[in-house]
Amino acid sequence: MSLFGKRLSKFRKFLELSQKEFADRLNVHQVTIARYETNKIKPTSEFMERLVDVYNINANWLLTGKGEMFTEEYSAKVDADFQESLDWMIEFCHKVESGEIEQTLEVEETLKSIAKITKIATKQGGSK
Repeated sequence: MSLFGKRLSKFRKFLELSQKEFADRLNVHQVTIARYETNKIKPTSEFMERLVDVYNINANWLLTGKGEMFTEEYSAKVDADFQESLDWMIEFCHKVESGEIEQTLEVEETLKSIAKITKIATKQGGSK
């Protein structure tokens, strides 16, 4: 597998998407993604542009392996969103501890959502 196909596959799996789900968001057939991942076809400039637009992937990383997996703009947004979520979580936990908010199913669901955001931000941060 050439490096492009390997990195495209790595990126798709990082997002936890099947080839079909990944292809659907790009408005291409699943077979097209399979062919890219197995290097049966080379990426067109239109395909690369669509990848960047839809998934915020760093085209330089995809083509050369250099840099971060995601664009700098997206990475900065994830960092800011993560910090905002972390600040909110700390405040939320203080309210639960003080009894201001009762521990309910809603609290549990909120904490699960925060855990998911944390997982995404942690994965994104280690994307080299």
